[in-house]
Amino acid sequence: MYNIDGDTMRNVLMNFKRTILMLIRFTNLAVLTAIFAYVWYTHYSQPILPGAATEFFRKGHWLVVIIYAVLLMAFTQLNGGYRVGDFRISEMIYSNFISIFFINVIYYFLIALMWRAFPQLDVMIYMSIIQFVYVFLWCYVSNKLYFKLFKARRVIFLYEEDQPSLVLDKMNRRYDKYNITEVVRIAYGVRFSEVIRGFDAVALDRVNPALREQCIRECYAQNKRLYLVPSFNDVILESSMMINLLDTPLYLMKNRGLSFEQELIKRAFDLVISVPVLIVLSPIMLLVSCMIKLDDGGSVFYKQDRLTIGGKVFQIYKFRSMREDAEKDGKAVLMQKKDDRITRVGKIIRKLRLDEIPQLINVIKGDMSLIGPRPERPEIAEAYYKRMPEFRFRLTGKAGITGYAQVMGKYNTTPYDKLVFDLMYLENYSFLFDLKILLMTVKTVFDVDATEGIGEEEKT
Repeated sequence: MYNIDGDTMRNVLMNFKRTILMLIRFTNLAVLTAIFAYVWYTHYSQPILPGAATEFFRKGHWLVVIIYAVLLMAFTQLNGGYRVGDFRISEMIYSNFISIFFINVIYYFLIALMWRAFPQLDVMIYMSIIQFVYVFLWCYVSNKLYFKLFKARRVIFLYEEDQPSLVLDKMNRRYDKYNITEVVRIAYGVRFSEVIRGFDAVALDRVNPALREQCIRECYAQNKRLYLVPSFNDVILESSMMINLLDTPLYLMKNRGLSFEQELIKRAFDLVISVPVLIVLSPIMLLVSCMIKLDDGGSVFYKQDRLTIGGKVFQIYKFRSMREDAEKDGKAVLMQKKDDRITRVGKIIRKLRLDEIPQLINVIKGDMSLIGPRPERPEIAEAYYKRMPEFRFRLTGKAGITGYAQVMGKYNTTPYDKLVFDLMYLENYSFLFDLKILLMTVKTVFDVDATEGIGEEEKT
């Protein structure tokens, strides 16, 4: 009889979990690709390739289907559509819907190029609807199966301050993933080896560096999963490069921001997207302008000083959603949860994010980018600098209409958390990252909580 230790059992369970997740993802991709393959062979292949009986054309058909599968897999992976157990069912459905929609639109135009005419659109629409229905069922069943097979981990939550941060409350909301069985306040001299024994994972709140290092070491020694609230230093180190100095490993932090080539690509991306979108949305802009004017007779647009790259001040353009005397005393006041300064039309355009559309003009002018840290007001930024000097590092990139902090957080997300998200973006910029954030932004339009203001008792 062999004795199986805890580490071996954990590895066995982890491999089993990875296998199940791989099968779940493969099933999704295989079924969606099979639906497309059926439509391709029955409706599109013969008119495009009438000589499909030959070996060459048979391979051509396979290539069309394989490329569809690869693109769909890449797009879904980029959107997080395969993150079973991590994302909520609604987030998974949205991610898969967006991926299917974009890939099918791309393939429709590719088929039109091969056909040299626009093919039957209704066939592509029916195919997409069938795929949407399947994905809805797949997301629901796969999530239920995941949590039936893999129960929530028993987690001990460790904190140092007078009381735990909001991280504890947020983890408790995801009771399907995190079973917070004990909450312990720690201090110098704590024996982590004894405190964390008997738990599947450890959640460590923001604590001083010495306690943090001890906890990390002990979790590593006991092979415990550790959930760690990242600091500013963590984000910088994550993006650094590992080099060797003879026989000594070193971290190299270049701290240079975007390269010239990246800035060029980003600027081209901004113009290619913002100019056509501004033209397409011009009728909506006209409608919103009329609604604002008819509501209270005041000005349509709202201009305000904001900060962008290098601390440069510029005037941001937005549709006015508050009374014109909202800040008559000249002091900056953040939006509250129940803010009586917001007009009737303002409530609508804020929920739908229509008030942000005029910022496309700022993008075309070069004051802003489509993606980047949200531009702060100078007076609010100064208040943040006093409490959190590293907040200035957000200015190493051009301000954006949307950003990583916006798609991952809410209006009332704490300034420090917004800073960490923004630094994650600036330190890990790529064209694909921009594309991912742009797609995720569409979802926030339908997320009412994302526009929630701060509470009356809150300062930020």
